[in-house]
Amino acid sequence: MSKHLIECVLDTNRGVEVYIFVINIKLNLIIMKKILFLICLLSVAFSAQAQNFTNWTGAGNWSNGGNWSSGTGYGQLQFTGGGNATNCVNNVSGMSQWRLFFNGSVAYNLTGSGSVNLFDFGGQQSWVLSDASANQTINFPINFNDGGARTSWITARGTGGFTFNGNLGTGGNITGLRVANTNTASSISINTLSGNKSLIIGRDNVDANQANTRVTLTGNSSGGYSGAVFVHAGTLFVNGTTAASSAVSVSAGNGATLAGSGTIGGTVSLSGAVSPGGTASTTATLTTGAFTFNGSSSYQIEMNDATGTSGAASGWDRITSTGVLTCSASPITLNLVSLSVANFNPANNYTWPIASGSSVSGFNTSNFTINTSSFASFTGTFAVTLSGGNTINLVYTAPTLAPGQPSAISGATALCNGATQTYSVINDINATSYEWTLPSGWTGTSTTNSIDVTVTNPGGTISVVARNSSGDSLPSSLVVSVGVSTSIMTQPATSAQSVCLGTSASALSVVADGASLTYQWYSNTTPSNSGGTLLSGASSASYTPVYAGGTTLYYYCVVGGLCAPTSITSDVSGAVSITGIPSDTATYGITTGGNGGQGFGPWSLLVSGGSGGTFTGGSDIGQAWGIYANSGGLTSAIRPFAGPLEIGNTLSFAFDNGGCRCGKKVGFRLRNSSNNILSEFRFTGGDTQYFIADDATTNTGVNLTTTGLSNITFAYTAANTYSISITRSGVTTVLTGRTFATAVGGQVPAQIEFFNSNAGGGSDKDVFFNDLRIGRPIILNSQPDDSRCM
Repeated sequence: MSKHLIECVLDTNRGVEVYIFVINIKLNLIIMKKILFLICLLSVAFSAQAQNFTNWTGAGNWSNGGNWSSGTGYGQLQFTGGGNATNCVNNVSGMSQWRLFFNGSVAYNLTGSGSVNLFDFGGQQSWVLSDASANQTINFPINFNDGGARTSWITARGTGGFTFNGNLGTGGNITGLRVANTNTASSISINTLSGNKSLIIGRDNVDANQANTRVTLTGNSSGGYSGAVFVHAGTLFVNGTTAASSAVSVSAGNGATLAGSGTIGGTVSLSGAVSPGGTASTTATLTTGAFTFNGSSSYQIEMNDATGTSGAASGWDRITSTGVLTCSASPITLNLVSLSVANFNPANNYTWPIASGSSVSGFNTSNFTINTSSFASFTGTFAVTLSGGNTINLVYTAPTLAPGQPSAISGATALCNGATQTYSVINDINATSYEWTLPSGWTGTSTTNSIDVTVTNPGGTISVVARNSSGDSLPSSLVVSVGVSTSIMTQPATSAQSVCLGTSASALSVVADGASLTYQWYSNTTPSNSGGTLLSGASSASYTPVYAGGTTLYYYCVVGGLCAPTSITSDVSGAVSITGIPSDTATYGITTGGNGGQGFGPWSLLVSGGSGGTFTGGSDIGQAWGIYANSGGLTSAIRPFAGPLEIGNTLSFAFDNGGCRCGKKVGFRLRNSSNNILSEFRFTGGDTQYFIADDATTNTGVNLTTTGLSNITFAYTAANTYSISITRSGVTTVLTGRTFATAVGGQVPAQIEFFNSNAGGGSDKDVFFNDLRIGRPIILNSQPDDSRCM
């Protein structure tokens, strides 16, 4: 007879339940060992989830261990109604826990002078969770400081919700804060937020969308919060003021709705619903930044007084955008809802302003669908109009025999001067005639539903009304632009240019006239404006020649336009010669002692820590050297210059990086002859832009790109100072007046280092560079025309 005692611990989100199994069995030794092995595996799996679960047992300070069932060690603090008091005082500044959990029917009101830091425990997300039937109020700051890249959670699963009067900090390495409630009786109120991590509304801890979610933001500027807000399900009420840097996106489906009576400082992208009002079934003005209605979005317009004030408590809902209001998508559904509407007489006409912006883009009456199934009884018709170029109106027209507003006008919206065009609307059987209004200078007459016009410059607005003996309809309008013949007014410069590699040639440019102009530059080895080679990416009115292996080239531009001639070629430019030291490219693998190009010494390769190395391969900047490092590794490729840089010298190359683990770095450095760092250009995982560190650390203003920086050039401008130009997607950012870091060995650059500091495994974490070159100053002999580039 054998006896074994086994304890297993199971997290049920309501405490720790301990099951004790006493197995009293008589088996042969082999069978017994197998059974014990399986049971121990299960026991380990349960125990790995065990935390320090402590229950609140009384009133007083949180720091008093006697007020908790097993002290205040790290773990889950549980408010389950075990204590007598509903007012709990936290006098512990910076208390750190894994989770706050509420259950039972007690409405706790947690106060105190400190803050609570919530962190991940064993890879589990920090969490504020309630299964309680009463609302919980938290009056001190909570900081979500997970160490891992994961979302933190606020979840209300019972009939009670949360009121957060203290700031919610989105810090650490969290990728976002998910806020959701699953019960129709509960809601979540948030005063302010801080940080820049995403606020994710309506998606719970198991990645499910919760349509019952109701979250209200009440604070002004939301604590300086600058993160993006995503409404995946349920309703977000903005009754305070959010920062201009915080954009709001509302998804389609799952009841995703943006509501409130406050101000959204950032942009709004709507694919779900919008319903102004501080609470359900109230009328108000919701103020936003630039607002975009996406396809299949909807706007619930509630009304309690048809003759009241737009956007007021006694009136109807309104959206006021401080930026452009875009409504080019279709369909956009307007759901008109009566709230015991007063003063509505279906025999009268009404115009209700429902949305406005600094301007309205993409307006077309056909983009809108009006749903009146929840509105008061009526016998007239509804339409959507635009007034003043910035206000969208919902218009009710009482029943009459007068024709309705004509359909959208059909016809071209961009024409050439002197062209002829037919415009038309769908004929209304109640209309006896139509009146067309044309832009100034246009000719054409008609009293039918179509008109033939002759176009002259400038363009303008065509409008038409339908009429009969009972009156005129509302107008339909169409904006038309008119262009002139395509022509080149200023040709490229014909003066010859001869410059050294590392300096800039003068830009070549054309000035053209016409409509819908396009530009494409070509190079040629002979002074001819035909038979040249297309220059990829050279598609603007100006082009600056770049190094072409020392070959003298000529340039011309082909200008395209809407109006005849639709293509015209410029004169050929003067000769442009860029000569100097050739660049080193990724035609060989980097190894210690490897060399190429001119102006450099051999490479020195260093791999330390975990895994790392170099290779050559294709990238967004072409064939390039690649560097990888992971598992704690550091890969560094250092190359000295043939001689220390002199004032007037330049150093340039192309650079391409992908993703990077949070807090890890990739980039390059300039070092002096003593191997000390003078300047570092880097990207750090978790940031959005590149940084420079020399005698100061500076944000370059250049956003992260995974498609490569086509050119980075250092120019040694004076003793200890330099400038750097960074070209991203054809746009060059120049930082001047930079000062090298003070370092032992002086402030003269003598070598360059490319590095990958544990960016992570996978090809998307590799760093690439190529086209490494040095530009030397012009050296003049006794005769000026004997100059050459070194």
